[in-house]
Amino acid sequence: MRPVTRRGWAAAGVGVLVAVGVVAGALWRNAGLPSGGQDGGQAGAFGVELGPEFGPEPGARVAAMAIGHHKGAPVVVYAERAGNSIEVWDPRTGEPLDRLANAGPTPVRSLLLVPVGGRQTAVWTGTDGAVRRWRIGDARPGTWHAVCPSEARLAPGQWRKQPAVLIGCRDGRVVTLDLASNRVVAGARQAAGPVTALAWDEAGGKALVGTGRGLVGAAGGLLGEGKGEVRSVAALGDGRAAVTTGRSTAVYDLASGAYVRGFSTGAAGAGVTSAGGRRMIAGGGDGVTVWNADRGERLGGLAPGRKVTALAAGDGLLVVATGGRLQAWSLSPTG
Repeated sequence: MRPVTRRGWAAAGVGVLVAVGVVAGALWRNAGLPSGGQDGGQAGAFGVELGPEFGPEPGARVAAMAIGHHKGAPVVVYAERAGNSIEVWDPRTGEPLDRLANAGPTPVRSLLLVPVGGRQTAVWTGTDGAVRRWRIGDARPGTWHAVCPSEARLAPGQWRKQPAVLIGCRDGRVVTLDLASNRVVAGARQAAGPVTALAWDEAGGKALVGTGRGLVGAAGGLLGEGKGEVRSVAALGDGRAAVTTGRSTAVYDLASGAYVRGFSTGAAGAGVTSAGGRRMIAGGGDGVTVWNADRGERLGGLAPGRKVTALAAGDGLLVVATGGRLQAWSLSPTG
């Protein structure tokens, strides 16, 4: 059986420039960027702040972070670039909840939150390519797997209706780790070069594999070929995918390979989530912009005038790093 994504298609796990799908800026017109500022002169507040700034000390560099829910409440996990610990915080109160002091011998580079057996579980890789896991609340991490020879990319999925993780290696392999049995259950070479971004397209029943040349596995060959390394990819759940290269993101139809729409994106990364019946794309650099993923319209902005260095989205939530500190918002109309 092939792996499929877990319900909600929200990408909870992202590395520093590796969120899922997209944007901050002005909508492309015929694949050409319009003139004007990132907000297109139509700034508007959007989202509800969950609480105060929290997390690292000012000036810290966040290497990876993820957002989700634990015991019915939102949580944010992150790892700093300098160090090998994983922190868990409550974004509503700005207070720490848990900490794994030793997350492995190498720095964390890709991080997810995945519910396993009713417990929220952090899954990550370091620069050594090993995949490790830790159930929040446990005194120590679980068993680990030497999957890739060096740095890897992760994406959430399922294996036979159980939670799983897709792992993309620099040699082009994509491996599935069944988190219920803690076994590697599938693996195949799916790209000619290093996997730089990864997602699972449930509707199409296949992995979406980003490389240095474009997105592999779509009709008509590579999507976004010649536009540079794929920084992030997200399956939108309707036969479309958002593919980010450089500072730009394009939405493609996976069946035909046709370009649908595009966005100007910032340098901080991006995320895709849903709330209030809307699928949203968010991303930024100078502040954050939130868009309607289906219609392309700008919904509003967050953190105006602040330099955003990392971003993650999932479960209707958004968290960004500015000046080393973290801030979280609910994107639900009710907050």
